[in-house]
Amino acid sequence: MGALLAAFAAATLLAGSASALPLDLANPAPRTLLVEIENSGDPRIVGASYYPAVTGAYSSDGSTGRIVVAGTSLETLYQGFTFPPVPGSFSDLVVEIDLATLEVVVEPLNLVFRHSTGVNFGFVGNGLDSTAIGGVFDLFSAVFCTTSIPESACSPIPGAPYDPATGTLNAIGSYDVPFNPEDPTGFVPPLFDTHGDLRLSEVPEPRSAWLVILALAGLAKARASVAGQRATTVG
Repeated sequence: MGALLAAFAAATLLAGSASALPLDLANPAPRTLLVEIENSGDPRIVGASYYPAVTGAYSSDGSTGRIVVAGTSLETLYQGFTFPPVPGSFSDLVVEIDLATLEVVVEPLNLVFRHSTGVNFGFVGNGLDSTAIGGVFDLFSAVFCTTSIPESACSPIPGAPYDPATGTLNAIGSYDVPFNPEDPTGFVPPLFDTHGDLRLSEVPEPRSAWLVILALAGLAKARASVAGQRATTVG
């Protein structure tokens, strides 16, 4: 029985190792998918590391693929931050992919956080686009800028359409901060919105732990048979 339990534990680990494949836009079926948001902290770093995946809903009308992640799911990514999210305040993350060009737009995303002073402050999204032009100032990596500003020292960040091979995309844009809780009369310039640097994946189909056990048992039996044949030969 101990050997069986050990085999089941090993098989469970193997069963959970099925890797997620990139979102298949050729499959029009409505379904759940996994969405990851880049979390490097510097918008100039694209697709390097991600927050834990949250689930979203995928649908298609034949020309546009639409992904919707509930705002409540997004809030879970920011729990434990210095300024926690205000429950129920996040709007849904809505991503639309043109199935012909694979270019992407992200609808304006609004977020509200609670400052340590007890005052709420929010980010009002302006929408994101993989064909947009934008970047950040070299000395202020969170401040949004465009390369059309003369001598702005603006580091451009290229947008990227959806890549079916990797599931990644990068839509560019900004959000506004209408109210600064630390200086209510102060101005906050538009900030770079990093919610367009995404990776989309299919939900992996779980492998059956019992099927893995049978495979392990078959391998053990084969090894025992070989060992028995060797012993007979030596004898």
